[in-house]
Amino acid sequence: MGSVAGRNGRQKAERRPAGAWRRRVAGLAAAWLGAAAGWLAVTAAFVRAGPAPPVSGASLAARMDEAMAWPSRFSSLVEVSRPSGERPVRVELVGFPPDLFGWEVQEGAQDPRGAVAWNGLVEWRRQGPGPRFSYSYSGIPFLEALRVYLAVFRPLPAGSRLSVSGGVTVAGRAAVEVLLQEAGGREAVLAVDPASGLILRAVTTLPERRTVVAALPPAARSGGTAQRMEYEVPPLGPQGRLVVERVAGRWFVTEAVAGDPPHRVRFGRLRFGSEVSASPPDKSRLEQLAQRRQQGQALIARRQYRQAMELYGELVAVDPYSVEAYNQLGLAAMNVGDWLVAASAFHQVIHLAPRSPVGYNNLAYLYARHQLNLTQALALAERAMELTGGRPDPTVLDTYGWVLVHNGRPQEAVRVLEQALSLSLQDPQAQAEILYHLGVAHWKLSRREEARRLLSRALELQPELAEARQALGQLTGPEGGGGP
Repeated sequence: MGSVAGRNGRQKAERRPAGAWRRRVAGLAAAWLGAAAGWLAVTAAFVRAGPAPPVSGASLAARMDEAMAWPSRFSSLVEVSRPSGERPVRVELVGFPPDLFGWEVQEGAQDPRGAVAWNGLVEWRRQGPGPRFSYSYSGIPFLEALRVYLAVFRPLPAGSRLSVSGGVTVAGRAAVEVLLQEAGGREAVLAVDPASGLILRAVTTLPERRTVVAALPPAARSGGTAQRMEYEVPPLGPQGRLVVERVAGRWFVTEAVAGDPPHRVRFGRLRFGSEVSASPPDKSRLEQLAQRRQQGQALIARRQYRQAMELYGELVAVDPYSVEAYNQLGLAAMNVGDWLVAASAFHQVIHLAPRSPVGYNNLAYLYARHQLNLTQALALAERAMELTGGRPDPTVLDTYGWVLVHNGRPQEAVRVLEQALSLSLQDPQAQAEILYHLGVAHWKLSRREEARRLLSRALELQPELAEARQALGQLTGPEGGGGP
């Protein structure tokens, strides 16, 4: 089936456990891993003769910490320039690393006026009735830039281990390659300038299995006393970039390009440590919401959908603006057969996120699954296709093809579903679902042998796919000639 789990992660309800919103998520992880492999190969000709000098893990760790001199807090006036050419948004940001931020919009936007971000979650503070919550800051360019920066360039946490291997060359600079292992599960392969302790390239796997890549452009030729370094960072977007500079004796991010379409983010008026008088923002409500969300994800992972329904029902009562909570409520309800609750939840997703394909896609699939409101299901699926922005999404294509099947258009469905299948080659579970839908489409076209082949292949990939097993039984039975 073609249900979408969240803004950046796609999943099939019944088949795959729900993922967190920030797990850009699914298809993007695979792309980032591919980017990681590519950036590991980015090197240039030696400018300095010979490999980097030998260095111990302890001395290198000390140099890395000294180079970053990470502050206990910082503040910045952040200016975000939008691709549309509208007036930039200016935000007064205060950060308490590594994961707590507060900010107020200064100009360029009317609503919301401010927010607190903690551990990937956001609580909006509005002028009207509130508060209003969101579960991800993956769509906020300046926080995404800081997240990547913190993931790659922050000083070494307590309990970290460095394993130093041979010398490498990055953009003409001699470096040593380091395996970093943290107590929290984060690992990274780093190329570090042994003289300055500055990270030149990083491939970092975070605990949630996201991959962040930063690398100096091949043209970089900065010396050891450079005051400005620029990194290519594909996870921030197709033109993703970070610039770090020496500010008040420490390296810090001063500019980023993030998002698709790209937003230019500038960090100015930087202050550090005791210069920042603000108190840490209150994150207690976000901690409570994070705990409940984790409980809900665990229930869905164990396929305890009825308990998940109850928990997400409580969550939306606390947080009536959470797109993720409503979406997961709908997915859980769909898996227990309560299509009325599921439809209501997906309608709310559409209301809260009208520019996202998630709600349209999931409601369209729900209607097709129960063969209800099929004309409306087609309109919803078409809208989800429009909102993918010209970038084919296999989950949305799958839903659209399945809706076409139920609207008596199997010939068109075959073309759409074949495209979905070609985009799902790295996901056997998604492939099985699409093969089932494609098999039914061929069956409706009286292509029984092709339908049998496709349904059998679906069951090879996912033996517990009951719908495919039932369809194959009908096809091979005495009544199989009449179609499903």
